[in-house]
Amino acid sequence: SFAAMDEVTSGRAVGFLLSLAAGYVDANTKVRFNAFGGMMTGNAVFLGIAIQEFNAKDVLLYISLVSNFFLGVVTATSAVALLRPADQPSSGIPTKTRLLLAFMASLPLLATDALAAPLEEKSARFAVALAAFAMGVQ
Repeated sequence: SFAAMDEVTSGRAVGFLLSLAAGYVDANTKVRFNAFGGMMTGNAVFLGIAIQEFNAKDVLLYISLVSNFFLGVVTATSAVALLRPADQPSSGIPTKTRLLLAFMASLPLLATDALAAPLEEKSARFAVALAAFAMGVQ
């Protein structure tokens, strides 16, 4: 039916936009902060390097990124559980819920740049924790 096709098409569009956002966030945060907003594997590697180099500030940074990503995942999972209609199958997420989650993810991304601007260069790196939260929501 056309309704089912519209749901599939809108789902693909949301997925495509979220993929573009993830690529942009990772490129932006890597270039600006030498950390990844969404790629936790990269942050885990950087964490290992920071531990090996006894760099406490970087250890805290990378732990905060992984923790914020996890908090974003928990937030999104809770939001989906609360916003999904009771009669909706567990695998189906309504388009309105997906759009709300995309909006939730965009706010911390905007705040990342706003928070980093007035801070010193080394302190500004911690602003990327907001991006990690947003990517966890995604």
